[in-house]
Amino acid sequence: MKMLPWLCIFFLTSCCCHTTRVVEVPLEGKDIQMLSQIQYLATQMKHQDRLTLERSWMSKRGGKERLYLRFSSQDILSLMESRTVLVDTVELFEKNLGMPYKDLDIEIHFESFYVKYVDPYANIRTRMRNGIVTYYASDAENCDIDCKHTRTESFTQTRTIVQAARRGDAHYKKKETRMKPSVFTFE
Repeated sequence: MKMLPWLCIFFLTSCCCHTTRVVEVPLEGKDIQMLSQIQYLATQMKHQDRLTLERSWMSKRGGKERLYLRFSSQDILSLMESRTVLVDTVELFEKNLGMPYKDLDIEIHFESFYVKYVDPYANIRTRMRNGIVTYYASDAENCDIDCKHTRTESFTQTRTIVQAARRGDAHYKKKETRMKPSVFTFE
């Protein structure tokens, strides 16, 4: 009986202190080229879609590469606009890096005070992992109240919805009209 407290302390201390070892591997020529390409694409997205690359890393397991990208933005987007941004992002990285969408893990955080405090149903985060996309409303961050305001769908479904919306928008695009001259111009 005297050993019981010591055994409990031993098991508790040996079980709770596990750490993950990160092994740094020197970059090779292909990795340096991919790193510069990722940074170039992130800069392009910063100017086009106002997305800022927060972090990125690549993991290799079993000879298969997996790329993780985390972006942030101050934009306030609806679900459809979030779909469009995600599809544009994935297609850009698929085209330029040659990686299929199932090897990309992308998170986009929409950090805005309006979304956090005014509109609880606006999209606050979009996450794609293993080809499955999850959209989170801003009140889904507080799971004490309600965690039901999320939407999950496959990336192929998201891409199909965005392509259908683009075809519909292309049909109804207005032609450029020349502005009427003002009474103050001398044309």
